[in-house]
Amino acid sequence: MDNIVPRSPSLASASTSSSSGYSSEDVNDNHPGSRKRKKSEWTLQTWSNLIVFAVSEVLGGITYSLLSPFYTQEAQSKGMTVSETGMVYSVAFITTIIFAPIFGKHISRIGSKQLFIGGTFLAGTTNILFGLLEWVYDRTSFFALSMAIRIVTATGEAAFFSSIYPLAAQAVDVSSRSIVLSVMETMFGIGLMIGPLIGGLLYELGGFCLPFVISGSILFICSIISSHILSVKYTNQSHQGRDSSKAFKESSFTELLKIPSIFLTNLVLCCTSMSVSWYLPSLQPFLVKKFDMGPVAVGIMFMLDGATYAVFSPIWGYLLSRGLKPIVALSVGCCCIIVGYSFLGPLPLLPFIPDSIYFVGMGLLIHGCGTAANFITTLTF
Repeated sequence: MDNIVPRSPSLASASTSSSSGYSSEDVNDNHPGSRKRKKSEWTLQTWSNLIVFAVSEVLGGITYSLLSPFYTQEAQSKGMTVSETGMVYSVAFITTIIFAPIFGKHISRIGSKQLFIGGTFLAGTTNILFGLLEWVYDRTSFFALSMAIRIVTATGEAAFFSSIYPLAAQAVDVSSRSIVLSVMETMFGIGLMIGPLIGGLLYELGGFCLPFVISGSILFICSIISSHILSVKYTNQSHQGRDSSKAFKESSFTELLKIPSIFLTNLVLCCTSMSVSWYLPSLQPFLVKKFDMGPVAVGIMFMLDGATYAVFSPIWGYLLSRGLKPIVALSVGCCCIIVGYSFLGPLPLLPFIPDSIYFVGMGLLIHGCGTAANFITTLTF
């Protein structure tokens, strides 16, 4: 089930399972013809594919979180308000929510490899363009171009994120699927973790342009390399048995949302994604004003959330694969998010929590644990 920190795996994967070009034998381990691939049978091509996906996830996470330590400050210097910078942050997540299920539904028509390569290419080039906004001085133009480029970038990221999950799941057997998907989320979490730190360092070294030009160029190069080494085995549905052809049917999003488990996971996913992006426009000016922190220090603070997310993603994946009930994981995740946000302000209703940078950091750590639980559970529920 889609980022990210800001992604929509549940709905995208639900539609993908019925139309992505999986064979039913790959998806349904109860199918009579199903044969699990043993780890010893994984080929060099399998490992190459997974490495490509993992690297792309890291780069995707970096581009998501890169601007958080300095964009609000830069935008305010152009005359924008904090509310307007919040719109720039949120438009990327809204775009992902819109396009991820669309790409998931039509991935079999577009082609998973083409969607992956095209998405990385688009995200890379538009990140480079975003860096050029340093030389746009008019407030209205800066705001409009920021919104437009972020929308296009998020469309590209939604494309390659939506293709990674079915491609990675298809590459391994059913028993390894939870682990592989959690590793993919861990790679994304690593990108989220190091993105703010890298962004803060590059911003201090070369200004607003440098972080986006470097990250965009690497993502662009990744798309070129992927087009040469990525190999996808397509299944011909006409060669599947009668039972296989009946295993799945086309379903509308409305029909999917009528299924209680899918509705619940998407509701939790939406709320969790909101919690990830909610503090992005306001935390940086809060840290600067309250604790007089510079871009690198702010980047380290943002890194705490992503670091915890990266650490706990495989842990939750392992626990779920060992039989932990999804509802328990979701409950713990939601509680962690609530507690984490209570520490950030801190919550006025809790006067016993001191107004300290250490408790802000603790809140981010707890929040990262909760988002890892919810995102991984919605991927495997």
